[in-house]
Amino acid sequence: MGAANEHPGGSSEPEITALTHDAVEHFRAGRPSEAMATIERGLTLNPDHFGLLNNKGLCAMRLGDSAAAEAAYRRALAIQPNFPEGWNNLGNLLAATQRPGDAEAAYRSAIAIRPDYSNARFNLARVLIFQRRWPESEGILLDLIRHTSSPHGACAALAAARIGQGKYEEAEDACRRALSFHPDNVDALCNLGLAVAKLHRPDEAFAAYAKVLETHPDNPNALLNRANLLLECRRIEEAEADYAHALRVGGDSASLRFGLGNLRWHQARLAEAESHFREAIRLDPGFPMAWNNLGGVLHAMQRHADAEHAFRRELARDGRNRDARWNLALMLLALGRYEEGWQAYEVRLGPGDIAGNSKVFLVETSAISTAHAMPDLWRGDDLGGKRVLAWSEGGFGDEIQFVRYLPLLRSKGVRHLTLACKPETKALFEHQGFADQVICKEDWQSRMADEFDGWCPLMSLPLRFGTRLDSIPASLPYLKANPELVARWKPRLGAPGLRVGLVWRGNPRHENDPARSLPGLATLAPLWSVPDIRFVSLQKGEGENEALDSLPDRPLLHLGTDIADFADTAAIVGQLDLVISVDTSSAHLAAASGTATWVLLPKTGTDWRWLLDREDSPWYPGVARLFRQDSAGDWEGVVSRLVAALQEWRQDRSM
Repeated sequence: MGAANEHPGGSSEPEITALTHDAVEHFRAGRPSEAMATIERGLTLNPDHFGLLNNKGLCAMRLGDSAAAEAAYRRALAIQPNFPEGWNNLGNLLAATQRPGDAEAAYRSAIAIRPDYSNARFNLARVLIFQRRWPESEGILLDLIRHTSSPHGACAALAAARIGQGKYEEAEDACRRALSFHPDNVDALCNLGLAVAKLHRPDEAFAAYAKVLETHPDNPNALLNRANLLLECRRIEEAEADYAHALRVGGDSASLRFGLGNLRWHQARLAEAESHFREAIRLDPGFPMAWNNLGGVLHAMQRHADAEHAFRRELARDGRNRDARWNLALMLLALGRYEEGWQAYEVRLGPGDIAGNSKVFLVETSAISTAHAMPDLWRGDDLGGKRVLAWSEGGFGDEIQFVRYLPLLRSKGVRHLTLACKPETKALFEHQGFADQVICKEDWQSRMADEFDGWCPLMSLPLRFGTRLDSIPASLPYLKANPELVARWKPRLGAPGLRVGLVWRGNPRHENDPARSLPGLATLAPLWSVPDIRFVSLQKGEGENEALDSLPDRPLLHLGTDIADFADTAAIVGQLDLVISVDTSSAHLAAASGTATWVLLPKTGTDWRWLLDREDSPWYPGVARLFRQDSAGDWEGVVSRLVAALQEWRQDRSM
């Protein structure tokens, strides 16, 4: 709140100056009503005093009367348009009332009058952040930081601009610089939490939020950020409590609704999730990922036309949104719309224009994600006499499902074909003879690019070969076991008889694992009632120890501990009569080996490759049989159908 000496003098000016002084004292003492009454007395003396009008706007803002504040600011500026503080104050009001475009114009008016007005420039940068114009904001803030001795506020805002651009390490640096000047800067601590969480350091993020909440227990940003991180860490009850607290103290917002939508989605409360995402969009039509996540929920609800519309709305908002294009691809593939789906699926390739000839591919190794220089990407041109690298992708199941395309690739006249895969599948694929050479992806070196004329990701081959539902290369089996390993495992399997392999849990790091994995081996206990069957545990990793407990009523042979790789698994499943598995790599391996395979599928998050509402799979015709949940989490119903099918299967095999 400023003094009254900005206005030309007059007979009432000494009295106005005194009233202004009193108003400022009231305002600073936290008595805005008394300040407003004092200002009104001054305006009776001079209704056009722009200094008093500006101060009236400040008091009205403090009293929560934004309409009166705006009227006062605009009247002051009509009287004195070259008043930079007035434009800055108007900008603050417009920003607070969710009119960022108008706020930007007001700040720019202030800066046009006074180019070195650092407060207005800082506020302009913040409103640009609100509009998600990150690079513009970053440029302004960097200039401010260079010209101020105490840049903690600008550094904290710079962190937000960098987080918006995905520059998380640089954002962390900006936060730490802000905190070096002001260790308790709330914005810097909140942004530090966001940055280090994105850098996969959740403990540090929780510590940053805790420091804010120690002194500001009702800070809505810290509560919301912590709730989002708790949800990501699957600490559901704690996340729900923080969301409720944030709503109570901070009120409604698009970001809060977005978080609540994600929470309800995780809880499979899909109708509520849809409602929250739609409300986020209503509050902020440009909120990043709101349309995308709405599409994900609608897809889970099997409202596929609505889901497609939502994904395309997200892409209309931001055509570079790889998540939205990825989710659209997965939905199209699940619907069997392979021609569109495979094309959209190419978005998984590295940064840059997927239609271009990028030589950089992001590959996930066991330790880190690294950019590898690659030879030219094959897009369907003549391969006659060329040396080609096929690069496997995704999980083990993806490798096993799509390695079937290598014979087609060789049929293009390739002179030398190399397959790069995970170490756990290397021995299995070497035995198939699909490729002249099999290497581990972890052993790839950039210099090796010169050894090839072209390369292709394994999961791009369906696109290159124009795969439709009716043209999937599905000749089974396309994987065979190593006879030496078969002989080695044969004694372990015991006397001849009906043998059924079991896998009840997948990789716990898989995003849909809570839905796709069984709660435990005990869920399958009703199977033990089917007589004359020897069950064999193929379970590896999570849940493996459950098979070690030998119980009299559980006819289970545990082999998981001794299985070294997928070559071992192939040698075992080839000697089984049936494999029953949740949606994990063992199901693909068994089916690709020609062993009858029953796959247990969740209601929510069902993988695209199993399509919709089918009990069979065109990828594994005559071999795979699908058992789908009728409702989310209902494994009891699935197992009940499984028992009936197993009894019928045993009777057929005994005839």
